[in-house]
Amino acid sequence: MTEDTKKYQRKHLRAPLKTMILYEDDGYVFKAQLSNISKGGILIANLPNYPMINIIPIIIDIPEMPVIRSDDLSKLRLVNIKDCKRHILRTRVHTVRRAGATTSIGEIFAKNIGAAFVDQSMDLQITADKYISSFAYNITFLLRLLSISICDNEDETIEKIKVLCTILGYDPESKISTLTRQVTDDYRGLQWPTFMGSR
Repeated sequence: MTEDTKKYQRKHLRAPLKTMILYEDDGYVFKAQLSNISKGGILIANLPNYPMINIIPIIIDIPEMPVIRSDDLSKLRLVNIKDCKRHILRTRVHTVRRAGATTSIGEIFAKNIGAAFVDQSMDLQITADKYISSFAYNITFLLRLLSISICDNEDETIEKIKVLCTILGYDPESKISTLTRQVTDDYRGLQWPTFMGSR
């Protein structure tokens, strides 16, 4: 492992989390999309503007995702992520990296930023850890179903995949091949953290 690899290796497991956050900049409050979360920080996507300050006050919404322990279709259908308890938490983050498109004049328009938590409350640490652990368990279950679907392609298996995709935030109408690639990528990002700054 090179020194550059060590420098940019992610320190914490991360999990996708598609929800909205509020952040404050120069006395104004803006809304942005959360892309993923780890115990160390978050990735913020689709920023309306790049913050002028490095330490950003935010309000984050983290659902209490259930752990799916049954593959019974009738029980799966009873799970609705919108009905789950949600934790609305205030904290501050420090921007650590940008990801965006280069313009024709060579400037960077930062659509996404990685941000590390500055002052984590115990509530935030526990909530993030529970969400990531639940997501890890559930995505493993989803991968197993996707693997089974390649062999049998039964209607019930496909329906289970669609229900679980809705719970985890994936498009249930995507093709199985597309879902498999996307879910596998997220699983790898969850299990083998690399090249993601100090998060």
